[in-house]
Amino acid sequence: MKSVLKTGACVSCGRWSGRRYRECPYCGERVWQPLWHRAGLWAVRGVPPAAAALLVLLARPDLPAFARAWRAAPAVPGLLLASGVGLLLLPPPDDEAVVSSRRELALWRAEALLGGGLLAASAAASAIAMTFPNESVPARWALVIPVALCVCVAPYFCRVLWSSVVAVALVVLALAGL
Repeated sequence: MKSVLKTGACVSCGRWSGRRYRECPYCGERVWQPLWHRAGLWAVRGVPPAAAALLVLLARPDLPAFARAWRAAPAVPGLLLASGVGLLLLPPPDDEAVVSSRRELALWRAEALLGGGLLAASAAASAIAMTFPNESVPARWALVIPVALCVCVAPYFCRVLWSSVVAVALVVLALAGL
């Protein structure tokens, strides 16, 4: 049976629904996804917040120093941060979305926006913890690399847009450039 099924194809009607669907929008049956894809989906959703929280706990960033540096910074980091947040808040294009109702379209858009926001928050916390640590923690890079990797591969597994990845990069550049 596995040789007949293709990733993102419906098990009933055989139409290709896409990598991001769990249920076929055409007939409502299950869309086949391999185990590595489901594991990657849960890793992309869970690793960035957990790694960022652990990094913040280990590095204990100096938030007053961050606030002083942000107030004294030139306009460029502020513009980068505003551009990144603005890009995150843009509504996702829904041209390729196959939906059966307005509710499903709203859920699709909310998942795209919240996924990008979660990745941006995790990356921003990691950038602040790396830029303004209280003490040297040698394991910091071991926690930052999974966050960066999950941000880069998120569009392959979730409904996170590529523009959200660019927005996360702008936010991290703004916070790390202080």
